[in-house]
Amino acid sequence: MNDDGSWAPRAVQEARLQHLEHQLASKRVTIDIKIEHAVLLSALDRRGEAQQAFIDILLKSPTHFSALNEFGNCLASMGLIAAACRVYSEAITHHPTNPMGHVNLANLMLRGNDLAGARKHYEIAIGLNPDHPQAHQGLGAVLSGLGDHSSAKSYFQKGF
Repeated sequence: MNDDGSWAPRAVQEARLQHLEHQLASKRVTIDIKIEHAVLLSALDRRGEAQQAFIDILLKSPTHFSALNEFGNCLASMGLIAAACRVYSEAITHHPTNPMGHVNLANLMLRGNDLAGARKHYEIAIGLNPDHPQAHQGLGAVLSGLGDHSSAKSYFQKGF
């Protein structure tokens, strides 16, 4: 806690958000600044504003991986799982060699008990990056859910 009773990480996020909003008023704004702004809005539970900020970004740059990925994260945090899956799928369509899109989609599939779909995307992610810890952890969870505990243990060990 800060001296004023506010929670320190939130105060830092709010200060950063104010700084970004000042930058957004200028003419030279990068897409990375816009994405960080939208992510902070979501983190500060201003999710409606975050959602609109991501839509505005994607209207101008519809295939930008970070924008799609972070928008998927925002939607998932709002409980909009089907929408998040569509956004992650769009990220995969435009960036099939980025393992993070596959992992994020697989995580939601695992959460929805689509073990076959999750397995497919975790395996793709591991094929793209054999050292990806989240992909190994997720594949371990899938294999455990399928009853293959010995294989699951191997993936858990690689993931942790």
